[in-house]
Amino acid sequence: MKIEVDFSKSKISQSLSQSQKLKNIKKFKGLCLITAFTASCIAISIALFIPKSKQYSQLEFPQQITLPDWRSQSSENLTKVLINDAIATKRYSYTSSTNDKSTNDSLRIDILYINRRLNLPKELKTIGLSPLENSLNLRYLKAVGHYILFKDQERTYLSSCINSRGGSTVTEAQFNQNRSTFDITPDRLGLYLLGIKELRDTRCLLVIMSIPLINKHENISANFIQNTVTEINSLKLERAWVDLYKDWKYKFPET
Repeated sequence: MKIEVDFSKSKISQSLSQSQKLKNIKKFKGLCLITAFTASCIAISIALFIPKSKQYSQLEFPQQITLPDWRSQSSENLTKVLINDAIATKRYSYTSSTNDKSTNDSLRIDILYINRRLNLPKELKTIGLSPLENSLNLRYLKAVGHYILFKDQERTYLSSCINSRGGSTVTEAQFNQNRSTFDITPDRLGLYLLGIKELRDTRCLLVIMSIPLINKHENISANFIQNTVTEINSLKLERAWVDLYKDWKYKFPET
C-alpha cells in the first residue's frame, strides 16, 4: 500500500514539473513576441521620423592638401559641369616643389564626394573626359587598391574611388565586393534593421589627378610625348596618388 502511495506522489510530482515547464516555455515565447513587436515598432518609427538625408555625414573639403613633392597653389569648387550628383567637390592646383625649374610641372586634383556606385571607365565620359582609344590602363597596389591611368590629347590622368571601407576601386564589381566584404557585419545589420543605416555604404571619394602632357615652354617631338612623357607623368601621378590615399583614407567621414 505504501509503495502505491509513493508511486502516485511521484507521478503527481512529474505532472506538476511538466506543467511548470510548459508554463515557462509559454512565458519565454510571450517575451520573444513582445521583444520582436517592440523592435519592429522602433524600427518603423525610426524609418518614418529620421530623414534619409541624415544617414550620411557631410564633408567639407580643406582649402589645402599637403603633398610631399608638390607646392599648393590654389583650391576651388568644381563647376556645375563636373559636379553632377556629387555631395561636395573640390579642385586643387599644384606646381612642382623640386628645384628643377626647367620642368615647371603642374598637378591638378579633382575630388568628388558621391553617394552611389561608380564604374570609372563609364563614368569618365559623364564627367567630361574623353580618354584616347586603348589608353586605359588598370593597375593595382596592395596597400592602396585599384586605380586607372589614361590620357587624352592634353593630359595624363590617374583616377580611382576611395571607399569608406576596403581598398580603392575602379569597377562596379570591385566596389560591390568591398561592400559585401566590409559592410555586412552584425553591428551594421542591427543598425540597418533599426532603420539607422543602410546595409551597404555606397559613398565614394572619386579622385581624378592629372598632369599636362607637354609644358608650353618645351619643344619636343610628338613621339616623345606619346611615350616618354606619358610614362614620366604616370610615375609622378602614382607617387602623388599613394600620398593622397594614405592621408584621405582615414579622413573619410563616418556615417
